Amino acid sequence: MKSERLKEEIEAFEKNPLQNLTVQDAMIIVVVCGARVKAEDCSEDIARIAELVQSHSLFSEYREDTVRRINRIVNMMRAGDCKEAVSAAAGILSEDLKKLSLRWSAHLAAKEGGLTRGQKRHLFDLVDPLSIERKKVESILEAFST
Repeated sequence: MKSERLKEEIEAFEKNPLQNLTVQDAMIIVVVCGARVKAEDCSEDIARIAELVQSHSLFSEYREDTVRRINRIVNMMRAGDCKEAVSAAAGILSEDLKKLSLRWSAHLAAKEGGLTRGQKRHLFDLVDPLSIERKKVESILEAFST
């Protein structure tokens, strides 16, 4: 059943990717853009994202469906504009989900050793369309700093 629902979501998404976003798609867009996941050689990143997002109740779908969803978004972002995509995602996410998505982005970007200055700058630029209070952004990123 869940795979059938995902197929319907994919069809709607492919017709107009940024106008037919689900909450899950929006969260993954923020994570993919924030962690700078590239389509080339991204299997490890996709596995890390899938593991992370499936810890949240919004991602109760089968793991394979989550991986497909992430792959689709990574491929879409290959030719797309992250700022535009994050702006579209911002219109769908609640304040709490925006902050959670940023937290996940920072977690994935930091890997081992914490966030570099460049990664922090990138994440600060990314959050403009999310309209998260600067102090909250600083607090989130500080948790992942070196």
